[in-house]
Amino acid sequence: MIARLTILFLLLFKFASSNSPDIQAKHVFNLMLDRLKNVSTASFRLLSTERMKDGKISQSDMLVKLQSKPQRIYIYCVNPNPGVEVLWPISMTDDRMLINPNGFPYVNLKINQQNSLVRKNTHHIIEEIGFNYLSDMISYYIDMYGENFYRYIRITDTITYDNKSCIRLVYDFSDYDMILYLVKKNESLTDIAGRFKLSDYHLLCLNPSIKDYTDIHAGQIIRIPNFYNRKIEFIIDRKSYMPLVQTVSDEKGMYEKYEWRNIILNPELSEEDFSPLNKKYGFR
Repeated sequence: MIARLTILFLLLFKFASSNSPDIQAKHVFNLMLDRLKNVSTASFRLLSTERMKDGKISQSDMLVKLQSKPQRIYIYCVNPNPGVEVLWPISMTDDRMLINPNGFPYVNLKINQQNSLVRKNTHHIIEEIGFNYLSDMISYYIDMYGENFYRYIRITDTITYDNKSCIRLVYDFSDYDMILYLVKKNESLTDIAGRFKLSDYHLLCLNPSIKDYTDIHAGQIIRIPNFYNRKIEFIIDRKSYMPLVQTVSDEKGMYEKYEWRNIILNPELSEEDFSPLNKKYGFR
């Protein structure tokens, strides 16, 4: 029976039988998804607020340039660690990050995304910063649940955010639940999260006996949710239909919040924008 748990994960979904999808909310949501999928390049300021395992709040402020295909990212840290720069990947054959620490040890560092120091006080790895991560997650659940996916979406109101007219849209997954999952050979929490479009940090929180992302073994039973999280709220720009704010909540309240400011969509970025040789950058 346990061996069937991974299959049951894909089948378990308690559909709301009486409520029909909100047509307007579905339309707005699909416009946002289509916009996310069509971002080739972008630059923006990203403000993140994340609740960590110990209940403390971690915040960051960074300037980001990204390219979707192939995926490449440049980050300039405003806070914390002001002046730190990150390029990912180092090359198409080297998936590590190149880091300018802007201080000791005064040399560029080449570090794996899963490095414990890099992952400290943050929910996500660098490649999940881009819009691909969000659009892939949404597309996965739409493919899995079909039309029933839209039963949990509603528009709550219209607001002004960052001097822009916006729509507040909430995805309230009332059938959110936990499932027992049988770990396969050579799987990590990151592997499992990637397969089911979950947060590996959230899996770490849901299984307190697990100390890190690789601290699991074949045959072990862990708890995983049947959706990314209980509730996701989007504040969507009515002009561009890009999300300006994404707030994810669980039974304890705010789990993570991301704000995109000064978004420039599809700017012309060159090889120099993702090169440590760029004279505007501080890589040594």
